[in-house]
Amino acid sequence: LRTHRGAQEAGAPGLGAWWYIVPPAVCVVLVVLAFTLVGNALDALNGGRTETPLVEIEAGENLAGTEVWLRVRDNGPGIEPSRIEQIWTPFHTSKSNGTGLGLPITRKVVETHGGSIEVESPPGGGTEFRVVLPKAGLARNGA
Repeated sequence: LRTHRGAQEAGAPGLGAWWYIVPPAVCVVLVVLAFTLVGNALDALNGGRTETPLVEIEAGENLAGTEVWLRVRDNGPGIEPSRIEQIWTPFHTSKSNGTGLGLPITRKVVETHGGSIEVESPPGGGTEFRVVLPKAGLARNGA
């Protein structure tokens, strides 16, 4: 997994770019987490209520190089404020074919590796999940 950050993304001449090579162990965990979070974002957009559906995925590491982060954001209908805490409860789902296990398992994986996961979902403003994982926690837990 490579992430490119910097002005050259936008085509600005003469400005440097930063490249982060994520170690394979970290990559495996990030891919598993991204699979669930992106899948949920796509499901939220699948209802067709969003005029121009969009899912943004960003990943990187902190300046000290001790943590990696993953951000998945969509512009769907968002999560109702009354349901925000319920999304972490096993078997709670708003999908007709959902199991209600994706987000609880995702949270457990993140916490097992010493990380954190946060969600922000203003009404009608889409949803953003942010995951932060310490590299040391990933190595210690055999990821």
